[in-house]
Amino acid sequence: MWIQVRTIDGTETHTIDDLSRLTKIECLREKIQKTFCVSPDRQRLFYRGKQLISPEALNLHLVLVVLRTID
Repeated sequence: MWIQVRTIDGTETHTIDDLSRLTKIECLREKIQKTFCVSPDRQRLFYRGKQLISPEALNLHLVLVVLRTID
């Protein structure tokens, strides 16, 4: 599964590959850190208007997800 991640201001968008429904939010935050150079403690991730909390698995049914990070 893959997702698209963008910054909150919409200036950068990247695709994150190699994810599964069992991928933990913590692992996703690490991948975002490598891509955007934003530490996990400064990230706020949203899916359909709901903030994603760290220990949960992604368990998403859609292939395309828009997440936002803050600087």
